[in-house]
Amino acid sequence: YGALSNDERRLLIREMEMFGPAVRRQLVTQRARISQTELLDKPVQFLPWQLDHPWTAFDPDADAPSDSLAQNVKVRTDGRGHEVFVIQVANVHAKPLDVRVWLDPMVGENGEVFDVADHLELRQVTWIPTPAGTGHGSYKESGMNADALPELGNAGIVRLTASSSARLWIDVLTKDLEAGSYGTTLHMRALTEIGATWDVPVEWTVEPLSLPEKMPLKFCNWASGYTRHFAHAADAALKDMQNHHTSVFYAPPTTGVTYDDIGDLVKDTGWEAQDEFLAKMRSQDVLLYTSLPISPAEGAPGEWSE
Repeated sequence: YGALSNDERRLLIREMEMFGPAVRRQLVTQRARISQTELLDKPVQFLPWQLDHPWTAFDPDADAPSDSLAQNVKVRTDGRGHEVFVIQVANVHAKPLDVRVWLDPMVGENGEVFDVADHLELRQVTWIPTPAGTGHGSYKESGMNADALPELGNAGIVRLTASSSARLWIDVLTKDLEAGSYGTTLHMRALTEIGATWDVPVEWTVEPLSLPEKMPLKFCNWASGYTRHFAHAADAALKDMQNHHTSVFYAPPTTGVTYDDIGDLVKDTGWEAQDEFLAKMRSQDVLLYTSLPISPAEGAPGEWSE
């Protein structure tokens, strides 16, 4: 380092900033692979661990397995409540790997069997463009950010790129379940000749306290459901927001309604977009207009100019 010029030193520092986290990830991952292979006495092709928080920053090329790998998951919800837990899965090899994921039928404390698909939804965290054009982690310069969008479906395939990791997002939906204890097991199996496996028991407690059938509060977030960012999935985005208690939505923009100084209509607007969006609203939903859609004619006096 001492023999390098200032420009060469700056270049070396930049390279270390770029590749240092990936090198550290490799060291931690391989150390954990060797340890688990000895402990389990069977081949290890991937390493899963549970995140402390679902929205922890995600960098697939730098994130390393936690010291405590996924052994079991404990979840608590209120009646009609919703919870999430996330399992991150690291590929320990320098080649792509597909892992199949599935859940056993869910069993209640009295032996009742429930369709697990009605209450636990498996999704893979994927990368999407952000409105602000900024991202984080390995995607910082690409304007991409992580979000839990696609359901895995019946195939249940999580795809891991070489020397990287992926996140499995599990939505827990209480719906009409009674208070009590429920259990299932999350299974993972590498689609390889060896077929390495990992099983994670899930213990779920539904508390004897229920959320109201109709949310008494109004909630609004930044999303509108009709912008170009959701153009390819507007109905799905709106339904997802409604399912998560959003009830105040930004109204689609209008071209303005203009009246003259005696109140006669000068220019009307097309209401088709408003009517279409309004038809998707529930009785508890509210449309929020951030600007007045009614405006006076230029030079209109008195009350119309106000």
